[in-house]
Amino acid sequence: MDSLLPDRIISRRADRSIFEVQLVPIGANPFTYGRKIAETDRRLKNAVATYEVVSPHGEIFVSCTAIDRWQQLTDKYKTPHAASQGGTERVPENTLTPNSALPPTAKRDPLDTACEQVGRFLFYFAQVEIGIDAALAKLLELKEGPAEIVTANIDFNRKLNILQSVVEAQSAGKPATWKPEADTLISNIRSINSPPRQIVAHSPFEPGPEENSVRFKRVVARDKLRHEEPVWTEQTFKDRFTQMQKYTLQLKRLADDLKPYAGTYFFLGF
Repeated sequence: MDSLLPDRIISRRADRSIFEVQLVPIGANPFTYGRKIAETDRRLKNAVATYEVVSPHGEIFVSCTAIDRWQQLTDKYKTPHAASQGGTERVPENTLTPNSALPPTAKRDPLDTACEQVGRFLFYFAQVEIGIDAALAKLLELKEGPAEIVTANIDFNRKLNILQSVVEAQSAGKPATWKPEADTLISNIRSINSPPRQIVAHSPFEPGPEENSVRFKRVVARDKLRHEEPVWTEQTFKDRFTQMQKYTLQLKRLADDLKPYAGTYFFLGF
């Protein structure tokens, strides 16, 4: 199955500093990564020491100090006649694993992993909010500039309130499952916003006790002061990334079903 959102190819210099980040919708076939890396390597004229390919689910599939290693993998594991007959190239299980981008003797800094997990969560949440903004722009028949001005001045929950009200108003004549599915989508988005997004956006964090986990240090002071330290495992992050990708696609379908709001004008004081 192809990735729902673009993969990233991160090229790094020898000192591990980032040279360039590309967003490339190249799907899940790892050998497609190799071809794309080869194109990038020719364009950058060997300015890069290593390449990392990061899927929307967080795995780093590959990185090599040169294209030679890709050729070795291709020669060893390519399905017979794949190139000539349009077949699929495959890599045996465990050949390419998360963090294989690092040299065999290196260990990835846990803080790097924690920062990547947090940043990736915010990336996917932003895609959800972009989907909501697009739906509101369609409802109000706003072009790009005015739409950005309006949506930038509406907080997240109020955007959902508007969307919920329009779903209610336009449910007549729709299939019986349409409104319940839209209601569930909006409810799920509220749930991923609070508390998960609030925790990620507003809490200090550090590497957690398990590999690739993150510990957040949340302070809540509504009725009384509370300190919480939720730990999100690597699987927790992956599950939430998948959920947000799903919500983004569902929002697109919902927006396609909605019509611009045709209300009556009213004036006060005239």
